[in-house]
Amino acid sequence: MMGPSGRRPLTAVEQMLMGLPSFRGPFCVLHAFIDETRKQHGSVPMFGLSAILFEQHNLAPFEAEWSARCAGLKKPFHAAYCNANRDEYAAFGSAANRQLAADLAKIIGRYRSYAFVCLLDQPEYDAWSAAHPSRVSAVGSPYAVCLVNILDMIKGVLDRAGDHREVWYGIESGGNGWNEAQDIFDRILRLNKGQFKTKLQIKTYTQLGKTDSVHLCAADFLIWEWQRHFYEDEKGTGGDEYRQNFKDLFSGEAASGIFHRYIDKGRINNRALFNRINKIDRDY
Repeated sequence: MMGPSGRRPLTAVEQMLMGLPSFRGPFCVLHAFIDETRKQHGSVPMFGLSAILFEQHNLAPFEAEWSARCAGLKKPFHAAYCNANRDEYAAFGSAANRQLAADLAKIIGRYRSYAFVCLLDQPEYDAWSAAHPSRVSAVGSPYAVCLVNILDMIKGVLDRAGDHREVWYGIESGGNGWNEAQDIFDRILRLNKGQFKTKLQIKTYTQLGKTDSVHLCAADFLIWEWQRHFYEDEKGTGGDEYRQNFKDLFSGEAASGIFHRYIDKGRINNRALFNRINKIDRDY
């Protein structure tokens, strides 16, 4: 939709980036996901966190294509509801919902840069917490464990690519773990007078709603597809072939790798040590 001047109104993300015109780094959206599928089948939930990086020149075209394809929706796209034909998706029918998901997977693959996924089983976290109660404060919740791992992964990938630009992060306001994410980012930005944020290549962070940034919906799509394959492989029901939607997330001219990390007790222990050394676990 065009404004009174005949120009397209700026999106929330574009307005945010205009506040720091000298910033040339990528924008990264984060989305937390609690897999209730396992719980519904008598198993335990899994916690997941996804991150997708977008180069700035791809933010607007991604939003335009995504918004056009989702024009019939009253609410921001919801991957779990779409795939389960729930909520407003029930009226569209399964065939239309499958096509919608297929089209959106291609749009993500076309415009995203690097993507990241962290997974943590609740029993794995509970077992570690029971064995090391004095270290729990050093890592926080499963969300905190996954978030710091994601930040570390992004730093590592950028380092290997020789990319030393800082990253601007967007977290979903009111989403799973957003209060804890805000606290972690605030601590990192303060530590050693900002030296630690520079080490992790973090510019800053901002809170966004899915109505402000459809890019958050892309991260939701990624973690839903990833956990579905993880669950099906775990149960032995997935077969040898991946879903086309999953494969399309890897395609596209702008798409780089998708990096994943499954966090076991050893990684949680290492993260506790890392957080203590770098004082992420304390409010300085």
